[in-house]
Amino acid sequence: MNRDHHIKLSDYFGKTIHYIDLLLPSCNIDPKRLDGGNALVRIIAISCVLLLHHYSYLKPWISEAKLISSFTYCCFWAVPAFVCISGKQLPIQIPYPVFFRKKVYRILIPTIFWSFIFSLFLFFKSKYTLKEIFDSYLNCCPFYHLWFMYMLCGLYILAPFCSILVKKVPFLYLIPVGILIMVKPNVWDNPPWHYPLFLSLPYVFIFLTGGHISRLHLTKRIGLLSCFVALGYLLFMGGIPFLNIVEMSQYPFSHYLGFFSQLGGISITLSFLWLGTYFPIQTKVVLFKISQLVYGVNFIHPIIIKTSMKLIHSESINTVSFLLIFIINWFISFFIVTCFKKIKFLQQIV
Repeated sequence: MNRDHHIKLSDYFGKTIHYIDLLLPSCNIDPKRLDGGNALVRIIAISCVLLLHHYSYLKPWISEAKLISSFTYCCFWAVPAFVCISGKQLPIQIPYPVFFRKKVYRILIPTIFWSFIFSLFLFFKSKYTLKEIFDSYLNCCPFYHLWFMYMLCGLYILAPFCSILVKKVPFLYLIPVGILIMVKPNVWDNPPWHYPLFLSLPYVFIFLTGGHISRLHLTKRIGLLSCFVALGYLLFMGGIPFLNIVEMSQYPFSHYLGFFSQLGGISITLSFLWLGTYFPIQTKVVLFKISQLVYGVNFIHPIIIKTSMKLIHSESINTVSFLLIFIINWFISFFIVTCFKKIKFLQQIV
């Protein structure tokens, strides 16, 4: 009876994955070469970024602040993890021109396009002056969420130098650099560290960490240890709003360049990479296809959030309502990007 029930659940899961696969854009890649853990990191990381941005927009109407804040504190690992998993794809084995076309060209065109779209919005809707818009580009932030794409472009431009460091410099020698960055992460929020390329430099350590992870043999011991550290990180960060730790300490626990975010990013990345080795091929294919949509979701999700805010008339949002809004907007964002990917002349902007 139990065995039959298990088989039915397995069949149901397999059919669900198959139908999801049919809805997603096609991709030309050998399924045996796919890394399910890599794809899962990207999907969960962008989901955490969406949750953080929902909290920023909806904060004035949130009634259960501590509980929802607990969710958000568990999401600050996302940006370091995304940088780490990007570093894992450093051009160590492939020529840099090929890498440049695949990575920089892939994100530069849509970044420029959406920067222009959001600049138009700020100019006409928010009455920004041309000088203010120019300054926003100088600071790599035409709109609040686009800084990440400019930072990532800078890291990919620095990729040849980073590849040499990964091959020539042992990871232990890089740790002092990481500690220097993490001791006072707020320092990197000041000029010139938000100008083009300068913005990317503090993230080079976590980028190089990803490069070293690509050369690491993920054993069961490493996987389990990573899961243990990741769980400890999530429990600690989730408890911050209830323990008033922020008020007792001056350290910025939520800073992307801080020790806790970097620790969470590395440990969660390693955990997902290890777990991904156990995924069936069909699951890896679906995860890979979904992961190809994350850049587009990052570009368009502020529009979805702003639109949903206009439809919400409640002056008080509880935890259930907040999560429901987030989940609906998550699906809408991925659905729109999926549609864009299926239309040839729109593929390049997502």
